[in-house]
Amino acid sequence: MKYTAVLLCILLASTFGIVIWNMYLPVSSNRNAEFIDYLRYSAEKAYNGNEFLKNNLTPIATQLGLGPATVPPNVGPRILYDPSMPSTVTLTFYVQYGNQGNLLSLLDLLHDYNVNKAVFFIEERFQKEHDFVVKRIQDQGYVIKTWDDLSGYKAPGYHPTVYRGVPLVENEILGQTGKDRDAMEFIRVALRHSDSSVIAFSPKIMSHKIVLEDVLKQGGKGIVFSDQPARPQADSQVPPFVLISDGNNSVTRVNDGKWTLDLLAQKYPSAVSYNAQESAYLVTRPIIMGNKTTLEINGDRVLLLSSSERNPNPSYLEIRGNAAIVNSTVTSWDPVRGKPEIDPYIPRPYIVVRGGHMDVLNSTITHLGYSLGGLKDTRYAHAALEYYNTKDFVIASSTIAFNYYGFYSEDSSDFKIVNNEIYGQTRYGLDPHTRSVNFVIDSNYVHDNGNQGIICSLWCENVTITNNIVEYNVEGIGLHWLTNSSLIKDNVVRYNEKYGVFIQKESYDNTIEGNTIVGNKYGVGILEGSSRNTIANNVVADNVLERFRIDADSTGNTVRDNRYSVPAG
Repeated sequence: MKYTAVLLCILLASTFGIVIWNMYLPVSSNRNAEFIDYLRYSAEKAYNGNEFLKNNLTPIATQLGLGPATVPPNVGPRILYDPSMPSTVTLTFYVQYGNQGNLLSLLDLLHDYNVNKAVFFIEERFQKEHDFVVKRIQDQGYVIKTWDDLSGYKAPGYHPTVYRGVPLVENEILGQTGKDRDAMEFIRVALRHSDSSVIAFSPKIMSHKIVLEDVLKQGGKGIVFSDQPARPQADSQVPPFVLISDGNNSVTRVNDGKWTLDLLAQKYPSAVSYNAQESAYLVTRPIIMGNKTTLEINGDRVLLLSSSERNPNPSYLEIRGNAAIVNSTVTSWDPVRGKPEIDPYIPRPYIVVRGGHMDVLNSTITHLGYSLGGLKDTRYAHAALEYYNTKDFVIASSTIAFNYYGFYSEDSSDFKIVNNEIYGQTRYGLDPHTRSVNFVIDSNYVHDNGNQGIICSLWCENVTITNNIVEYNVEGIGLHWLTNSSLIKDNVVRYNEKYGVFIQKESYDNTIEGNTIVGNKYGVGILEGSSRNTIANNVVADNVLERFRIDADSTGNTVRDNRYSVPAG
């Protein structure tokens, strides 16, 4: 009885307040809606901060929408970060009379992600006429300042940071690209490129909610939100050991012989140098190893010079003969920051095999490759590892991480990619492409990539994809665009943002068998005229929307003997 009386008092008081307020303002007025929103927010705040109410009124509070925010399914790429390089980010929001649409939804979003520090610049007229919204912003703990100059997002002391010539302002960033995901990646890089930055939004960002959400998800994961102006950045100093290119980006061509990096440094000191302080070889110019050469990189740390103002083209390593990368680390190098180059939209180094042969064993390949069109056009790119017109190579027991694409091939065959960890790519993890045939992708851990974890596309054939764990990518495993007669078997494919496994664009005679496909948005897709495929003996369970999605023009496919729950144990 005691609890019931308390509940009745709360409900009666709330009802009385709303009734009295409705007598003062018409229900249709914006101010009344803002008052009701403020009342709801205050009730939710009181409820979530009171253990007695939470313990005794949870069922009713849930019906009233006062409980904790519903957490969306944890699918798609997660935020991966280096905890040794934290960054402070000042979130600023600009509100003027007439652009406040979605402001309440924006405040809800900040609340749902537990953001407790931000700065709101608000036009004085809006502050006067929307006092309950202002009160709610204050109650959420955010700083409010008057926005005097409505000509742009440039409040004194809080000027948005400029990165690569682009101010960190929503319309400036979105104007660089038509894709939200590219905007997200650009912002991620920009916020982590310095230890302190300011980014500016307006309520209009809610029409690109996924972009703002991606920023908010980074809180506590290498990003600390602040309501203070960004700290002035000291002039960047080039570490003394780093050799910056003299601006001559001419290619070093090696025609024949057996080589190590040490021998190359002795013969071609303008292209390769060694520094004992970093225990690393720095490659400052493109190197082409001819078809009569052999290059062994064994136990080395290799820094490939990225682009700079003096040298707009990156170094790269091209193999036309034979090569092996064993027990080594190969990464890009930003000479100004003295770190690997994390921006995938500017020219970064890469490794390409053209008609030669190169194995990669027990090595780490990171921060290589880039979008050829920068942020504006991301259709074409260099991968970290590119193979053209080659065969019989092995990539094994290695880490491929934080590249634009991890791997790409054309006109290549009979290769193996086995027992690697492949994660954090801007786009594809593994992308065997045009006329790549007769190869095996087995026992890899492929996760947190910004597009497909594994995608075989355009006349690939006789592909075997087995025993991999593929999770937290935008999509899991795909056979795409005339990829035929291939097998996807005994993989665990889970928590991907869209499809777990898909066959698409007139791809035929493939088999999806014995896989565990759980927790994706869609389990299996057979799409765009893909026929005569078999989906059998898989576990397809707990996918958010559909187990199977088969297009009407994808005919003659066989779906049989699949299970729709995860076996116990």
